[in-house]
Amino acid sequence: MSNEIRTTESQPQPVQSQTPKTDAAVEEVIDSAVGLGRLWARHGLTIGKLALETSATSLGTAARMLASIAEAVAPEETKADAEKTNEAA
Repeated sequence: MSNEIRTTESQPQPVQSQTPKTDAAVEEVIDSAVGLGRLWARHGLTIGKLALETSATSLGTAARMLASIAEAVAPEETKADAEKTNEAA
């Protein structure tokens, strides 16, 4: 009596379609998944765009505020020089 265990491994066989109806259903599921992915991608890009626009607006406001503060803390001579420069331009 032998203690050998023999196994036979078969090569994987490609799965073939059972019916054309099944193929159509699979295609429909794939198309739906792709469409849903595109919707989410568009939504994400739109949210990103809005976030960047809001950030740009906030940065513009901050820049104007800093310019206002810089003008307020400048010595009087510097303010007069800046006014002459602006009038000449």
